[in-house]
Amino acid sequence: MFKLILKVTVLSMLFGMMVYMLPKESSANSELYLANEDNTRAIELYQKIMNYLDGNQEIKYAGAYIDESNTLNVGLVPENKEQTKEVISSLAGNLPIKFYNVKYSFEVLENAKEIFKKEVNGKYNITSLDISEKENKLVIGLQPDSYSTSMRNFNLQKGKEELFERMQIDAEDIIFIEEEPLTTQARTDSNQDEKLGGIRITSPNPQGNTEESTLGFGVIDTTGKYGFVMSGHPVKGVGTWVSQGGGVGQVTTDRLTNRKSDAAYVRTSSGKVVSGTIYGGYRINAHYGWANMPVGAEIMQHGISTNVTTGTITSRQKEVYFSSNYKYNSGGMTMLVEATYKSASGDSGGPVTGKINSSVYVQLLGIHVGAKGSRAYYSPVDIILTELNLSRPLYSKDGNVKN
Repeated sequence: MFKLILKVTVLSMLFGMMVYMLPKESSANSELYLANEDNTRAIELYQKIMNYLDGNQEIKYAGAYIDESNTLNVGLVPENKEQTKEVISSLAGNLPIKFYNVKYSFEVLENAKEIFKKEVNGKYNITSLDISEKENKLVIGLQPDSYSTSMRNFNLQKGKEELFERMQIDAEDIIFIEEEPLTTQARTDSNQDEKLGGIRITSPNPQGNTEESTLGFGVIDTTGKYGFVMSGHPVKGVGTWVSQGGGVGQVTTDRLTNRKSDAAYVRTSSGKVVSGTIYGGYRINAHYGWANMPVGAEIMQHGISTNVTTGTITSRQKEVYFSSNYKYNSGGMTMLVEATYKSASGDSGGPVTGKINSSVYVQLLGIHVGAKGSRAYYSPVDIILTELNLSRPLYSKDGNVKN
């Protein structure tokens, strides 16, 4: 009887600790925000495969995705098909894995996208350029109001056969879709002593209006100074003061051309505290770049308008064009990840993370940029760190820090 009571007591204590350690906003919806074990295993298997392929030139990556049953599917090109299948099956061990046959490696489709982009630059109202890893095709988005005209002009274009020859793909492997341009989600319109991801910040935008957006994540720059990353489109540029119940710091890095991330670095003023935590108690313990998260991976977005929303990655390397007044790259961004989480005006800059893992942490993936239709877009953390000359994100173990 004593042993039974002891076991029940210990289990109750452990369960109580788990509830206590969960972020306060996730405890009521723990199933929604906790990582699915099967999805997590599929992500980890994908990362293991990608690490192997990184140093192996003989095996070509040809796309991958996690399906509805949380099983990783890996594409196989005709070259070295059996060898690739054998190697990847060995890496998977006892974990479930599926294979599907495709025509092209991911590298071939990337090259085809770049050739197509240069060829049609300025000729059509293109809203996006993408690679579908599920379908192994190039996907071109066109504005609805000019879709028919663009398609007719493309079909009548001289030298089209020569273009496909240079792209090294067949005409049937380009999909044209109708879609609106992407819309950014800062908005024009409580002070938090600790500057952490997911809280409201304000800044003057390129047009001189004050915009509200969401703080992304705390960082250490390459000089050892502290600050945070926010979305780049709500600020004028370098020197812009960002406020959160008063000025908290100035934009230090925000290059306008040749950008792959919609992000700016704010070095915080002396005495202003930053941390590696996201509002609601979500603790960051690692970060993963775009190449480490497959299509089908479950993720979360933390914004001031929608709070915490969940979804899955649908595309990992999408080039998109914006509706109007977008300050970077003459209106486009080349390296966004597409996902299904919901977002709203004010969520721009909100941290995007994996779901809560078994250690009750989240992994940082990037910051929210904008949305169109049922799809949302974020800039990957690895691209942000490189472009803004930052060392790494702050983790919760770093505690509260200040310059």
